[in-house]
Amino acid sequence: MKRQPGFLLAIGCGVALHMGSALAETFEEVGIVQDVLVEKNIVLVDGKRYKLPNSLQENGSPILFQLKPGQVVNFSGTVDKPEPVIESITVNTAAPVLINPITSNPTVPQQ
Repeated sequence: MKRQPGFLLAIGCGVALHMGSALAETFEEVGIVQDVLVEKNIVLVDGKRYKLPNSLQENGSPILFQLKPGQVVNFSGTVDKPEPVIESITVNTAAPVLINPITSNPTVPQQ
């Protein structure tokens, strides 16, 4: 049976697209929330901007609305442009951190 060149090209493109998505670059980070830009779905952690979609929810509400500057977060996601996209995030409630509004340096309160 003779195959048409277009058929083989379609199969090759499908394989290339599948392989490209399987090789997406990922990241895992731990950091301190410095700012939350709710209207843009952006969170600033340790000086770097990340996209945080409303689809990530906890207790029936987007996590984006629950984040506050000074919280320590563990998160992971995929590298994307213009910002990496967070796909999983956990707020660490055991270590409160204060942000100095003048220097933006984090400090742990003394007990």
